[in-house]
Amino acid sequence: MEATTKITQVDGCDFTSLELEQFHAFYKYPWSTHSLSDASLEEKLTHYTKHHPDASLSRLQQWLESMQNPQTQLYERFRAFDFASAPGFHALLTKVYGDKEVNKHDIEQRMERAKVEYYNGIEQMDYGEYVAYKESTAPKAQCPYQHLWQNDQESSPAASKEVGHVRVLDLAEFFDSPVTADAMDKLARTVGEAGQDSGCHAVAVLGSSSSGVFLPALDTGDLATAKRTLRARLRLEIALRQLNAEKPLVIFANGSVHPSAFSLLQTTRETILSEEFSLQPASPLPYALYNWAHLGDAVAPGTAEYALGYSALAIRGGEWQGELSQGCGFVGRRNWEPSKSRILLAASCPPPHTRNALRQACLVESQYPGPCRIGVWKKEILQYFAPLIRPSSPEGSTYGAGELIRELEKVDKPWARKYVEFGQAVDGRRQWELWVVALRAARDMEYSQALALEYNLADALWDSADAGDIACAEQLVRRAANGPSLSEILGSADSAPNNTQAAVIADIPAECPFARMYRQDPSRFAHIDLGALSLHHAKLG
Repeated sequence: MEATTKITQVDGCDFTSLELEQFHAFYKYPWSTHSLSDASLEEKLTHYTKHHPDASLSRLQQWLESMQNPQTQLYERFRAFDFASAPGFHALLTKVYGDKEVNKHDIEQRMERAKVEYYNGIEQMDYGEYVAYKESTAPKAQCPYQHLWQNDQESSPAASKEVGHVRVLDLAEFFDSPVTADAMDKLARTVGEAGQDSGCHAVAVLGSSSSGVFLPALDTGDLATAKRTLRARLRLEIALRQLNAEKPLVIFANGSVHPSAFSLLQTTRETILSEEFSLQPASPLPYALYNWAHLGDAVAPGTAEYALGYSALAIRGGEWQGELSQGCGFVGRRNWEPSKSRILLAASCPPPHTRNALRQACLVESQYPGPCRIGVWKKEILQYFAPLIRPSSPEGSTYGAGELIRELEKVDKPWARKYVEFGQAVDGRRQWELWVVALRAARDMEYSQALALEYNLADALWDSADAGDIACAEQLVRRAANGPSLSEILGSADSAPNNTQAAVIADIPAECPFARMYRQDPSRFAHIDLGALSLHHAKLG
């Protein structure tokens, strides 16, 4: 940038006239047009010298130091201080996240107070004076939507392996494409070590790969490899769930997820999605069967069947947090790095406040993910796809993929024709039949049983060329349900981590205790007229 004012060196000045002109240009630089109004001085210097090679970074720093008063220099040192790795700072986070319900403003104010309190042990600093300084030097918003971009920062490098008391696991260090059994077993061992580390308060899983893929497809090179890889995924899934039962687990999903690895994303509710997240759930094999069968009471019946019934349907943040009611947060590309840093800092809060601090941070950092493209079809889902959940209609007739296709043909609308075209193809019809029957079975199963059913179905489909025949979907699922148990499947000759051979989580999350009792032993409720109760409930509704 050319300086608009001629500046001449005077006696006693240590800088040349050319340098002074450059300094003036830096001072007048339009930071707001580059989304750097609220950036730190270090970020501004880096940006300016990167785009103005003739400017010297060291000389600029000397000039700025000569222009600043001691108080301003103190505040710059305070802002540049690395609190995430500062010994003892994490104990102060209990003051930030101590309450169960706080808003973003309260958390930001408490965090600033905690930082000033800690920094006072290094240099004396008054909180009230710092707040007054911030308010007096804060840039005035030029646009009512400026807050959407004014905190933008250039991409930062991948997070280190540990942030305070948080173990950070970068999938780029474990997974290639496709994901091998050895890679997942290695990650499972690392997860087990983190669970046993008393100095680790929480674990974060993220991906620094620039490929746009967060969880690649599993390796299915040949029959033996496919089976071994699926067993490894089951072990890793169990290890992540066991870890999350002991200490908080947060996943930052900033890329596409393959259906074969989707269940790894479902091992925790603390999942933060970016704009790059996407999932095309439909697949020939019933991957993540337990997760799709137990989406939760807030999800409309038939939603799983709708999502899995069309191969081109893509799920993004809006659907994931909207109609599917999964995950706990969405952060846009512009704020991804700073929000991730603040969430990781919150996760370093010492027990027993760690999980609450993490959830609060996820909540306040989360943004609107965009509209849900599944919710707008809720009426159609309830009318056409919800009946697939039941083995038969109230009239006693079977309602399956064939009946659904005939009903959708009558609709004769673009969205319905897509499903009809997919379901009329031989492979599509087989896929529908298998998913519908498998989901019915998995809804009455505990976690370990559903995992065994998923593996046994995949095993049968891989072993038999005609196992996917429409006529034998019921028989195939029935045979798989009576196949080897999860402990028998994982007790193979694989070099499995010992901790994942232990007992697995068996209860269905958020299931009503009475529903669990009925599912496990219906005879205990034989004396109750369930039909009368249902009629009474309908009248009340």
